[in-house]
Amino acid sequence: MSPLPAPLAPEPGQRGVLDDPARWRAGIHRSWEIFDSLLTEVDLAARTRSRGKRARDLLIPLGAWPDARGIHAMVDDARDGSAEHVDQAAIEKRLRASHGDASDIEIVAMVRRSAEHIVSWTDSAQGTGEADLVGPSPLGRVPVGTMIHAAAFQLAVIARDLRPAGAPDRPELDALGVVALVDSSGAVAARMSAEASIAAVTPELTAGTGVREGAWRTVVADETEGAGDDLGPAVVGSAGLIVDVAAGRIDLMGLARGLRVREGRGLVGMSVVLDGIPDLPAAGLLRRAGSLARLGRL
Repeated sequence: MSPLPAPLAPEPGQRGVLDDPARWRAGIHRSWEIFDSLLTEVDLAARTRSRGKRARDLLIPLGAWPDARGIHAMVDDARDGSAEHVDQAAIEKRLRASHGDASDIEIVAMVRRSAEHIVSWTDSAQGTGEADLVGPSPLGRVPVGTMIHAAAFQLAVIARDLRPAGAPDRPELDALGVVALVDSSGAVAARMSAEASIAAVTPELTAGTGVREGAWRTVVADETEGAGDDLGPAVVGSAGLIVDVAAGRIDLMGLARGLRVREGRGLVGMSVVLDGIPDLPAAGLLRRAGSLARLGRL
């Protein structure tokens, strides 16, 4: 009998959020829409929560620069079966060096152009067909559509990092980031032929993913009484806190004040699977959740 919670047990061939094209598309559109709304509030010269970086340093890598790795390059890489892994840190460093002298207006324009490219692709028949192509990413080889959807987590982290520079709080973006975090974790675990599950239970929504035989099912539910009770091992807290924990933006004491873990021993299974994937935020989240379990916060 499968140890997976019944709502998260995937059928053969399932691919998480990609199985619901409307939700996949809506999550991508809305995350970029919210992020775009922050740009007019941010002082690009101001310091951010990310140590040593100004707002412009965080935004430059998001831009559709001629030398950036845009959506069409991702698709091309998937088609030709190139490398397993993409070094995102190296790409970001190169883009900051190449475009560090760009004006604030140009940086914002490039970020908005990037969003336009992604939204147009998701709306096209071509994009729908290409989303299932498996290609290299910072998480290893995953479907292109999964990686594009996973950017909601990155946008949520950057938005929170931009708060000292004037960005307002956007809980909806945090929630979209949690869904992206959970779904991308399922994609990586499926690639590794794991059988495990994880859920995030927040006041904003509940998201869980279950993995078995190379398939993963991602379930998302808006806040309802008892939501997530039948989804097995879970981290429980606000969406913003879960984003911060996964991004390594909070220490253990701060974590212990706001995050709970449910069925902590069950989280160990997914933790073992995901540990060793250096660019996977959920691995850090589960390591920290394990620390809470050892402290007795089950």
